Amino acid sequence: MFCERVIADHAKDSLGFKSVGWNAYWVTNPDDAPTGWKLTIAAQINDAMIMASQVLHEDGFVYLFGQSEPEHDLYMARQSVQNFANGKLEPLEWWSGSDWQTVQSSRRPILREAGTETSVQRDSGGAGYIEVNSQGFGATYIVMRQAQNLEGPWSAPQKIYRPPESDAPDAFVYAGKSHAELKGADLILTYATNGLDAKVAKDMGLYFPRFVKVDLHSPEHAH
Repeated sequence: MFCERVIADHAKDSLGFKSVGWNAYWVTNPDDAPTGWKLTIAAQINDAMIMASQVLHEDGFVYLFGQSEPEHDLYMARQSVQNFANGKLEPLEWWSGSDWQTVQSSRRPILREAGTETSVQRDSGGAGYIEVNSQGFGATYIVMRQAQNLEGPWSAPQKIYRPPESDAPDAFVYAGKSHAELKGADLILTYATNGLDAKVAKDMGLYFPRFVKVDLHSPEHAH
């Protein structure tokens, strides 16, 4: 389980917090109810990268995807399954644009401006991968990119759904992502709606995830 570490940020136009690193935890009793989970720390990293919005197990490696601040570019790291299973998350290997490097300064993004909560999953209808994220912040579209390989090249973003809450004058829509573990359509998406504190306090139905089913052959039929 990956958790971002944040501190208060009182800068103008800030949301009130900023990232200072991330922690990874093992859940030692995952079959129990989440309220009873016992956590053991696996890593505590001081890094500007927000890790990990997505984790994939592929071909003997565990791939971790994270975003830089404030650009929200998407980076990819990996660790062998054997090391991961033994609790060794450091050092991570980062995609450098041409190969894998353990030096953080060598890492390069696989996507630009992907958002902080993007998802990456296998394409159930093909041999490649699908990436999903919110495009923009406030009034947003949910977009999709495709690639044959995780490192890319990735296609240009394709708009697949516009949350109706984006049409509000004070729209606060974000966190679009797909969920490969959910069935019932080509893609199952969620996104978040929010608002300023006073608005959320008055509308208790606002701050909840919204679910969307998407037919990739007819994106306009998302519902």
